[in-house]
Amino acid sequence: MGILFWRGRVSKAEFRRQYVEAVRARMPQCVCRELPDEELAVGITGLTHDDEIVQRLSNAYAEFRKDPGERDRIFGRWLDSLMELGQPLVVERTNILPLLKHRSWLDTAYDPVGAPPAGSAEELFHEVLNDELIVSYVVMRSGFSFLKRGDLSSAGIQEQEMRSLALANLRARIDPPGFVDAPVGWAISVGGNFEATMLIDDEVWNDSRFAGEKTLLVAVPDRNSILASTDASVSGVWNLAVMAKSLAASENYPITNKLFVRRGAGFEPLDPPIVDLDHPIPRLDVLDVYREIENGGPHLAIVIASPLGDDPRSVFRLFRKLEVYFDELDTRAVLKIPDAVESRRPHIFISIHRDSHPDVLELAGSLGEQIAERGAVFILEKIE
Repeated sequence: MGILFWRGRVSKAEFRRQYVEAVRARMPQCVCRELPDEELAVGITGLTHDDEIVQRLSNAYAEFRKDPGERDRIFGRWLDSLMELGQPLVVERTNILPLLKHRSWLDTAYDPVGAPPAGSAEELFHEVLNDELIVSYVVMRSGFSFLKRGDLSSAGIQEQEMRSLALANLRARIDPPGFVDAPVGWAISVGGNFEATMLIDDEVWNDSRFAGEKTLLVAVPDRNSILASTDASVSGVWNLAVMAKSLAASENYPITNKLFVRRGAGFEPLDPPIVDLDHPIPRLDVLDVYREIENGGPHLAIVIASPLGDDPRSVFRLFRKLEVYFDELDTRAVLKIPDAVESRRPHIFISIHRDSHPDVLELAGSLGEQIAERGAVFILEKIE
């Protein structure tokens, strides 16, 4: 198969069509079809018994868009993984590895018929870490083969020993954790694929960099990234949130743009609730004010009616609230309005209580450039 000649953006439908052709060329004994309910999913029969295997290509497409000339290499890796599904999976005590995932991954990990009953042999074995994250367990071949509960019992492995067993295997496989200075804190590197999974390795968090620190914040934006910071200042938390958001949006295997805080022996979401009526920013599921302006762009306002503190959770909650407004403007496509005439551009007001922490007020006042980059006009109002 030749290299695709790049003529601008290739649509998801065209990318999937090309992949279907690649499957048929390499595995003519199989039937590969495009699935109607998912734009980047294919179903393959004839590889294992009579079952149809569903392959989702969203990560392959994201990788392709970054480097279209690598299409054949990307297809080759995905076809290698597909062919392995037709070969028996050998599960041994020495080849099981942990892999961090977002909890929502389980919703897409099964075939369209849906998830098997909880606790059954066919359920993908996983541990829930918190409201956002799980640990899945895999055998790594050309790709990852995710283990079911039945795979454990057939290998004589007890569920309660999986974490320690898999971690020991992982430590023997990866590079020793390296700490790389980042704009905020450190990025931790272990050679690829398992950086985010270091979240569950206490040996990492026993490092002297974190000893005695009151606050330890972590981001796991994608499979190959983990960021750690002990900087609980307003600018430190905000900049960590910016980095997590950027990586989660740009990398091939995103997990989450949320921030996590070390509590006891584990990590919890820094700002878990969407609705918290006792917080100065009570809701993240609504726009406080949205008003259409005749012959102009819409006016949106964030209203913080009580003093906002400088604690990490409040700073991150302000970040999340602003992202809700950006998402709304993106959805309505109003950021595409030409910015030559300011009155026609969307306006974002932040009305914040004047008794908020001085560092928070300074941060709020500095958001004009970030908001302008999104095509909107920024106005800060200090209210009683």
